[in-house]
Amino acid sequence: MKIGFDTHNPELFTIISNKIRHLGHTVIYCTPQGINNLGESIYKRVLMANHSKVDMFISINIESGVENSVLVYSKLNESLDFINSILSGFQKEGFDNKGIKDGGKYYIIKNVLTKSYIINITLFDEEDKFYNMISELILKALELYGIN
Repeated sequence: MKIGFDTHNPELFTIISNKIRHLGHTVIYCTPQGINNLGESIYKRVLMANHSKVDMFISINIESGVENSVLVYSKLNESLDFINSILSGFQKEGFDNKGIKDGGKYYIIKNVLTKSYIINITLFDEEDKFYNMISELILKALELYGIN
């Protein structure tokens, strides 16, 4: 399976991609570098994912906030097994489950030609101590999805 990943955190990408590659799958880094215009950056992410013909596209956004929480955007007809695994995994780790929202209006989800997910993670504490946990939860969800 070929998975496209978009995250502005190279450390998180490295951890996740190494684990997925260890299982024999391909990971494509779909975060463009050196682009300051948000519209152009989003366009390039879609272009990279579609040009690489990924089987799944995952965008992980991490931001600071007043609580630890997770929210997933996708098309409403996408695999709920994958999404529910993500949400329940984070919930077991003490994160507030903000649920699934219709992401069909988002350019990335609307235009990537495969299953696409935007995972928004809000962290109250330092990000770096959560990278291994985040990567493990994503990997478990992918394994349930069938990439083992």
